[in-house]
This record gives sequence, C-alpha cells and structure tokens, in this order.
Amino acid sequence: MKTLFSSILLLLVTISTAQFKIPKKVDWEIANTKPILLLQLPDSDPNAQIFNSNLKKYVEQYFGASRISQYLQPKEFEKVIRKNKKEFIFIGYKYNKSGSTWFTQIYLGINDVTFMINGGYLSSVNFEDKSKFLKSAVKQFTEADIKFAIASFKNQIDYGVSHDDLSFSEMRKNGSKTPAELNPSVKELSNLTLLIDKNLVGEKFVKEFTSTYKYKFEFVESSRIEQAILNNERNFAFVYEYCQPTANGNFATLLYIYKGDDLSNIFAYFPNSSGIGYVELVKGIASNYGRDYANTLNESIK
Repeated sequence: MKTLFSSILLLLVTISTAQFKIPKKVDWEIANTKPILLLQLPDSDPNAQIFNSNLKKYVEQYFGASRISQYLQPKEFEKVIRKNKKEFIFIGYKYNKSGSTWFTQIYLGINDVTFMINGGYLSSVNFEDKSKFLKSAVKQFTEADIKFAIASFKNQIDYGVSHDDLSFSEMRKNGSKTPAELNPSVKELSNLTLLIDKNLVGEKFVKEFTSTYKYKFEFVESSRIEQAILNNERNFAFVYEYCQPTANGNFATLLYIYKGDDLSNIFAYFPNSSGIGYVELVKGIASNYGRDYANTLNESIK
C-alpha cells in the first residue's frame, strides 16, 4: 500500500520547479483512461536503442498495448503535446543540466501540462562535468531504468485514482507525522533483504549503517539492483535516491525504498537539510549520516 508521501513529494516538485501543478483525482482518472503518446528518440541519441524498445515494452506491460496512440520523434512530439487538451497523456525524456551537473529525466504528462512529473527524476543523476569535453560522458539508460520509471507512473496513477484529494490542511498535518505513521508498509522490511547501491555511499556511511541497521541488508553493485527490478524478486527491496534540483542550484536528496516484486514504494525519507538533505556533487549520498538513516528505519520497522 502506498502512502500519503506521494502527494507531499508532488507538492515539493511543484514548488521547486515552478512549472508543474499538483494533479487532482480527476487528472489521475484521465491518466488512467486516455490514449498515450510516446516519444521516440532519434538514432543519433545514445539512449535511443534502450529507450525506444523498452518504453514500448513496458508501457504495453503496465498500461496495455491498446492505450498507445502514437510514437513521435522529438520535434513532432513537442509540437503535439503543446496543443494537448485532455485528449491524451504522454511519456517523454529530457537530458538537462543544472549548474555543472547533468541528469536524465523521464516524465509523464497529463492534460495540457507539458511536464507533469509523477515520481520525479527516474534515472540516475549524471555527475560528470560536461564542460570538460574530454571527460564528458552521457550515462545510458538500462532496461531496468525504463521498467522502474513506467511501473512508478502506473503505481502513482493507481494510487491517485483510488484516493481522494488532500486538502492543504491535511498536507500540513502529514508534515508532523512520524516516518512510521507516513510509511506503514515499511514494516515489510523485517522480512526483506534491503539492497543499497554501494556506488552511492561512502565508507563512513557503510560503516555506520552496518553497525546500526537491525535487519537484512547488502551493499551491492547497481547491476544487482537492476537484476532485482527486471526479475520482480520477491524477497528484496532497494534504496532509490531521488535527486531534485532546487532554485538555489543545490540538489535536495530524498531516499525511497521500493519492493523488488511490484516496484511499490514502502518508505520515503526526507533527511534534514543539515544532513544529507543536499547532495554532494560527485559523491551522491556519500555522507556521515548512515547511523541516522539506519535508526530511522529501525524505529519505523519495529
């Protein structure tokens, strides 16, 4: 069962980017029924081969092949979605830069809103400095990235359709709740092995988390998490780092935990800004806060 954290996250995305609005239940109902337009990247794009074929594959799997209306190249795609008036939804891709950091973004659009993101930046942030030409590198999507993105969209739509809109006062009340109250499904972690991408964390984080967390876990390579996603592994969950650019040029870091079997979110964590609330470029969530994160999980799971 998903939590009310999804709505809070959408509010944060809206505030930080100023180009989104918070979807209401009527928007999610439209997203659940209307035809879908899909972006197709040109062959010159390094992500084209992985993105195009797997976007089709997983949209068919999660939404159904009959929902797909058109496949459009970038220029035509941008032209068509600007004229959208509740006739369809659309799924696209951007490769953007904020400061010296580049990141990939898969987005879902609803109604006439061009960039309605449900779930945020769904592929890894690229920490390479693209201004240094010889060191530049475009991080390519994997099949797991695409599957995770589309599953997240579908899960969010299903949640939005099945729940009433939150009032502003209800959102404020959620802000005073404990992580355990906001994430009741996190208790499932007591029977799951938590996978953490070791490329995201530093040695001190590993040491502190290892000495504090009371349940099963493994620090693994990214490929192990991709395997869990692609195989719908039932006995595993994984940490996902959501990295949101902010107006002042920093990056707010939010940590999520997803189940491997259905890619549903069971825990969302907003670190204090004095802790790992702002990502350190290049280091990801490498920080001194492994103990705090582990203790938060322990208290929520018990």
